[in-house]
Amino acid sequence: MALVGLLPLVTPMVARAQFAVHPVIVQVAASDEAADAIIQIDNESDDPMQFRIYLMDFDQHPNGDHAFAEPGTAPRSCARRVDVAPGALMVPPGERGLVQVRLRPESGATTCWSMVFVETPSTSATGIRINQRIGVKLYGLSRNAGPEGTLTLAEASHAGDSVDVRFRFSNPGDWPVRPAGAVEIRDLTGSVVTTVPVPSFSVLPLRERMVRVSVPAAELADGRYLAVPILDFGAEFLAGAQVDFRLGD
Repeated sequence: MALVGLLPLVTPMVARAQFAVHPVIVQVAASDEAADAIIQIDNESDDPMQFRIYLMDFDQHPNGDHAFAEPGTAPRSCARRVDVAPGALMVPPGERGLVQVRLRPESGATTCWSMVFVETPSTSATGIRINQRIGVKLYGLSRNAGPEGTLTLAEASHAGDSVDVRFRFSNPGDWPVRPAGAVEIRDLTGSVVTTVPVPSFSVLPLRERMVRVSVPAAELADGRYLAVPILDFGAEFLAGAQVDFRLGD
């Protein structure tokens, strides 16, 4: 049995409310044996906290919004292969609880994904029922795949005090990826005039994401430019594109 945490593709993260859950992305590599991952729940309040732990399916739209469905209903759901225990947990104040996620092997399986939710019971505040939940993305990675990606569209337009650069990242592969990088603004000699960072974003297998970056027009003199998005998505090469635009008459 292998204990699996994060693969190098993903940066460890911590999500916070009155409690903390980490990691919030778990990637389990396929193997011939069951693989376990541990999710840690830290109670940062002054009172005991009760948690419900459960599985849901999810997908992601091109704008980044998530959609959720009952476990086992999505085509790439991990639900048939994953066990989460315990389903309920009480954590004393200032202490930590552990949840085990076990992914069973499946011959020839493609990458699957689901969401493990850690949720508190609802409480009443001024007549409104409130509960808190944090989702942990779970990926069961195919052993016969790796990160793939390409930029399939780039556009730039000047509006008001900024230049909007839009591009579409397509993931044709069977692994989820988290591209990050920058948009370089270059003059027609190829010199970089300014650079705007592109924070990391997620793209599921066989999905696309549309990303928009704003460049302050005040940093640019009138003239023609190239907008060049360059993204690192974990492969041995970068994804890039370029589009020209003009400022002024």
